[in-house]
Amino acid sequence: MEIDVCPRWVLAKAGISAEAQPHLAIFLSSWLALTASPLLIRLPHICLFRKLLGVPCPGCGMLHAMAALLRMDISSAWNFNPAALIFAGFLGFQLLARPTALAFAKTRSIVLRVSRYGSYVVYGTLFLVWICRIFLGGLHGIRLVP
Repeated sequence: MEIDVCPRWVLAKAGISAEAQPHLAIFLSSWLALTASPLLIRLPHICLFRKLLGVPCPGCGMLHAMAALLRMDISSAWNFNPAALIFAGFLGFQLLARPTALAFAKTRSIVLRVSRYGSYVVYGTLFLVWICRIFLGGLHGIRLVP
C-alpha cells in the first residue's frame, strides 16, 4: 500500500529525475502519513461505508491504531485494527528502502518489486480483518467500533 500524495510537477520543478521521483514521492508521503496520524485522529469523520452498509470498512480504526503504535501501545493498536501492525511494518520499509533506492540506483528495481508485493500483503491483511469483523464478529478483542 504505497501512499503517494506528492505532486510530480513539484518534484520535476525541483530538478528531481523522472526515475527518482516515485521513490522520493513515496518516501515523503510515508513520512507525512506517519507524522500526521496523531493529528488526523482529532478531526471528526464519518465512515460512509459503515453509514451506508452498516458494517465497518476495511480501514476502520487504522488512524487510531497507527497513533497507538507511535505510543508503543501494541495492544490498543491490535484492538483498533490488527492490519495496522502489517501496515506499520510496510511503512517502515518505505521509510528505509526509498532513500536507499535514491542513493543507490541499482536497488531501485528491487525496491519497486518488494513494494508492489508488500502492497498486496497489506491489502490482503486489510481484507482478512474486514472479513473477520463482518462474519466472525471480530478477532480476539477486535472492536467493531473504534
